[in-house]
Amino acid sequence: MWESPQYKFNQPVRTESDGTRLYREVVINVTKSAPTFTTPGKTLGTALRLVLRRSGLTRSGEILDFGAGKLRNSVYLLEKGYRVCAVEYKDLFDESAQAAALWKRAKRFRHRFSTLEYPHQFLGSSGRFDLAILINVLNIMPVPAERLLVLQHCYRKLQPGAHLLWYTQRGDADYIDRLVPAYRIGDGYYVGRGSKLKTFYREFTVAEIDALLGGAGFEFVQAIPATPRNQARLYRKAKVSPLADVLDAVTIETAHVVDDSIPIPKAVKPRVVRSEARKKKGNPDPDSLKLPNLYETKLRSIPLGKAQARQYQVHVAEMLGLLFPRELHDVRLEQTVFGGIKRLDILASNKSRSGFFFSLKSDHQIVCPTIVIECKNYRHDMSNPEFDQLGSRLGRKLGMVGILAFRKAADSAAVIRRCRSFFDNDTKLIIPLSDADFALLLRMKADTNEDKIETFLDRRVLEVKAG
Repeated sequence: MWESPQYKFNQPVRTESDGTRLYREVVINVTKSAPTFTTPGKTLGTALRLVLRRSGLTRSGEILDFGAGKLRNSVYLLEKGYRVCAVEYKDLFDESAQAAALWKRAKRFRHRFSTLEYPHQFLGSSGRFDLAILINVLNIMPVPAERLLVLQHCYRKLQPGAHLLWYTQRGDADYIDRLVPAYRIGDGYYVGRGSKLKTFYREFTVAEIDALLGGAGFEFVQAIPATPRNQARLYRKAKVSPLADVLDAVTIETAHVVDDSIPIPKAVKPRVVRSEARKKKGNPDPDSLKLPNLYETKLRSIPLGKAQARQYQVHVAEMLGLLFPRELHDVRLEQTVFGGIKRLDILASNKSRSGFFFSLKSDHQIVCPTIVIECKNYRHDMSNPEFDQLGSRLGRKLGMVGILAFRKAADSAAVIRRCRSFFDNDTKLIIPLSDADFALLLRMKADTNEDKIETFLDRRVLEVKAG
């Protein structure tokens, strides 16, 4: 894996009337995306200065410039007096005179500059860094699962509490005109109509960025001011990388995201081939590697019982953040309320302007400025105290809506009846969600079917309210 910067994919074109499938063979070289600028632009330079100040990095700290390209940012930081380790494919310096010239310039800083050839030197290094910067890197990587894996590797190589900068461009007219369905590959688009070897590009929403970084073990710190055409967000290494044990290089290779049988193209226009059956190789974004499905895999791996209660609690918070990024904000673990008398497993602010949680206010007239979540990682069925615990936390101050996350129940109808008693007596809405419910919601999310998620939860509310 990562032996070459070239990726070979089969892009589905159409299915003929006789059932024959047509595929376009697309070969992408990620190093071709490296820009020709020799220094950071004004916006990026300002963002870097703010990040250096906000992260508290000293001159003795070391910066990991991952996907360093032609070293324009490495040289800039070296000239500011910082220590920098640049990570990039060796091919780029062999093939680009500009990259070779900047590498020679960076070497003048001697002990403050180092390089790790990608991937083997980087993966095998034992160095630990104080800040990682990924500048226009993940948006040009065509395999979504590899973006998460890169972030996991950065997580392991950062000091505890160290920071990571995500910086990507968006809305570039040069790209937007070319982002049309005919060039769709995976979750983005291939670019380079006049080149045999293509490049890749995709844009991210803030919610998508936060979900990806959260899955890799990074907590959001602050947005870094940039123009509307750039996204700059600073993160801090958290204590746990949630998906570290369900995604690795072997998992990605087993999914056959590339098709090595595709030859290097001899023409600018990708070759179209016929296949009697669906190609099982060369799909950059297979269902098994989609972020929601990785969360489902992780959920199944968490053992039941008190010893893993915290792990389950953290995972529930991550799943809710992934499922409802625009509705639930500031998801916090283990909050004490009412003067420290009661503790909440998870508390989230309901800032929705549409969707399910907005409908609780607009359609059901239920007050819910916050959503209280209790997590029960039990081997046995829940009894009255577990329901009473959540019910006692709901009220005028926190709102009338809570979620009860639990693993399974022998009698799901009994769970609904117990929740209904709170609504009948106190108009408190407790929404029970089991492992099976979360798995279904995550699959809907993987299919980008937000309407189905809302319908499922609407029906669950109706069950609780009226049966």
